[in-house]
Amino acid sequence: MKIYFVLFLFFATTASAQQLKSISFYLAHPNVSKAAKKFYKNIPLYRKNPGKYYFGNPNIESFVGEVMDSIFTANNDTRPFYLYLHNINGDMADGALLLTVMYDRFNFISSYPARFFQYMIDNPQEKDKYFKKWSASLGDYFNQTCTEDANICSEAFKNKVAELIRNETDSVKLLAEKFLK
Repeated sequence: MKIYFVLFLFFATTASAQQLKSISFYLAHPNVSKAAKKFYKNIPLYRKNPGKYYFGNPNIESFVGEVMDSIFTANNDTRPFYLYLHNINGDMADGALLLTVMYDRFNFISSYPARFFQYMIDNPQEKDKYFKKWSASLGDYFNQTCTEDANICSEAFKNKVAELIRNETDSVKLLAEKFLK
């Protein structure tokens, strides 16, 4: 029991909460990029008319890439918003943009597993909605055949995550265990 308490204290001091705040907080935040704010404001338009997403902006790939790359920010205040936008973009993307989403997801989880798990744990509605999508895109990234509906995606994801975090600290492994329950 004492070991878990020590690990909890260690975890509490090393991981940052990643709970998504109100969208108005991010839209008013000076460190959130103008591109991210514009992307968020265009989401209803993109969902209503997907052609506006791909064909309404000739620079959509660089625009979306700029926003999506922001998930790697060191800013704990703004990262949840960028992850939120990244998840929404993953719903709309296909083709080259979907490949970018898959690549970013792989790089994010392999570079910052604690941030990924903490975000998903702190935002259960995001986990419920997007976990299988992360699983599917990472399964595809690892050249494993799976669909969002199949349990094989979750198993492939769990196996690859286990490989990615093999050398991580115990606190990250505890986060992963909690997340993958």
